[in-house]
Amino acid sequence: MAKKMMPISSRWFQGAVVTYLIGFTVLGILAYLVYRDQPPLPARVVAGDKTLLTGDDIIWGMNVFQRNGLMEYGSIYGHGAYLGPDFTAEYLHKTSEFLAKRYQGAPVSGLSARDRVAAELHENTYNKLEDTLRWSAPRAEAHEMMVEYYQSFFQSAQSRDGAQANWIADRDDIRRLTAFFAWTAWTATANRPGKNYSYTANWPPEPLAGNFVTGDAVIWSVISIVGLLGGTGLVFYFFGRYDWLGWSDNESKPIRFRPVHEVAVTQLKEL
Repeated sequence: MAKKMMPISSRWFQGAVVTYLIGFTVLGILAYLVYRDQPPLPARVVAGDKTLLTGDDIIWGMNVFQRNGLMEYGSIYGHGAYLGPDFTAEYLHKTSEFLAKRYQGAPVSGLSARDRVAAELHENTYNKLEDTLRWSAPRAEAHEMMVEYYQSFFQSAQSRDGAQANWIADRDDIRRLTAFFAWTAWTATANRPGKNYSYTANWPPEPLAGNFVTGDAVIWSVISIVGLLGGTGLVFYFFGRYDWLGWSDNESKPIRFRPVHEVAVTQLKEL
């Protein structure tokens, strides 16, 4: 059997192979860097002598999040659905509000309540040797407040705005789910060691917590969008502009219009 020619130039196939090789190589490098630089998962989060949550609570809370399909309702770090809130941003915002009210009228070292909140949330208090994350007593109170908030939300007797009624019945599951939200909010604000931005490059943004998107994040986001749209435009331009990259002449057949008298009329059969 004779080898059939490709309908378009073989250079597109060669270009696709090169693109895949380069693309997956870059993705592999980025995946390695993500796992190498991922935020720590502390064995314990403590306030004074009290253990607020553990690493197992965080992992279990992530499983609760997945098992109950919460990503089809809300989101984490902005990834998910948009019927409900972004739970990372919600936990961070409500915690910041709680701390701001708690510190109001009690300045420390000349810091306003808002500046004190931002400084506390961005201070990385994780001890790698002890595998322990330490929080202040007010922040521990804010966390307990969030546990009560999510209990009232997920155990509400009425469904609303896409949220199911009595969604999560087990209080321990809600406590662990809140631990997962708390950890994501911590990674979004605690400064990466040696850096002035968080593990997530200050995402999601929260002005009350002093979380502002970094300039590098904005620049690379713009570059990625320009690269995607510009690259797509270049492909269409070269495909339409140059015959040696377009459809093969061997496969193209000219359209021929037949005269009307050469076209047979369909015969109707009598019933």
